[in-house]
Amino acid sequence: MKMRSQCHKEIELISVSKAQNYRQKLVFHLQQIGELVINALFAEPEFKIRKRKDRQGNVWWYAYDPKTGHTGCLASEQEVRIWIEESFYRRNSRFSNY
Repeated sequence: MKMRSQCHKEIELISVSKAQNYRQKLVFHLQQIGELVINALFAEPEFKIRKRKDRQGNVWWYAYDPKTGHTGCLASEQEVRIWIEESFYRRNSRFSNY
């Protein structure tokens, strides 16, 4: 009889352990989903930058700011950096006047 009750206790411990593990995984995944939803709703839209070559082999950078709608066609990475800085300034200067 003792063997049987000991087996039942071990099975109960394993079941409880599995349930706790499942619960922890579920909570972790729900937190990740919550973070994704919050980021999707409230995060600043990111700049979109694309690098293209024309028929002559020249490299062009196409930039787009989805928040302001501004676009740029630029000839160098340096120009892209400047465009991003200026766009970032435009984004933030609109709110500083209020």
